[in-house]
Amino acid sequence: MVRAKNEEQFLYSSVKSIMDHVDEVVIIDNLSSDATPRIARALADEYPEKITLREYRHTVARVGIENKELVSRLHAFRRFSPALLANYYNWCLRQCTKPYILKWDADSIATESFYRYLDEWRQSNKEILMFRGANLYADFRHLVAPPARMEPVMEDYASFTFANWVAPYTDLHASLFPKSGAHYTFGFWWCEKLETPWLKKGSVYRPMGVSFVHLKYCKRDPVANMSPELHPILEQISPGAPITKEIEKALREYGFLS
Repeated sequence: MVRAKNEEQFLYSSVKSIMDHVDEVVIIDNLSSDATPRIARALADEYPEKITLREYRHTVARVGIENKELVSRLHAFRRFSPALLANYYNWCLRQCTKPYILKWDADSIATESFYRYLDEWRQSNKEILMFRGANLYADFRHLVAPPARMEPVMEDYASFTFANWVAPYTDLHASLFPKSGAHYTFGFWWCEKLETPWLKKGSVYRPMGVSFVHLKYCKRDPVANMSPELHPILEQISPGAPITKEIEKALREYGFLS
């Protein structure tokens, strides 16, 4: 499940990095104004047996106060609004046809650890596979260093969630899970929250290595999907530790480093 809006920079590499390891890829374009639809079509032409293209033709609230205020304003009717992030994600889930979902971002590329963990998960008796990623700085040679101050918006967010967005490494999150019983809720208010009975049953594989490189902060407009109160925080991000050999190898494979 690959959601995309104005992802022309990284969509092709992102999909190619997982293509040989999944049974289908459903690319959902959400009102892109750049070359994203053309790139998605090129991928579908290259892999006609595997790739399905869909369009979500509704404006979606941005992560942050914009989504939170819409959730609060709609009250009992919020589950029907196509503008809410959770409803958008659930629509995307329904477009996928296989029994398991891999939620994959159009600005991420897989590392060798991803392939190894996927194989290990397939040999296990676990239902959910969690992934941890590395947030790349815009120079492609460093991880991000988090901003020194995040207080201006912290009162509106769970601190562990927002700190995770701007840390060198993300926390583990459930990215591969059974479609049956899975849905997204308004539990985090400012974004969306995955609910699945398998999390409660503890049927989860949690490898700790870096499974993907997150290229969000390498975009021309990294704050495009975030509401304005978050922009000052993200603009304070600076280069941190040098990338590891595994991350460097993934970046070289897809032409981001020469």
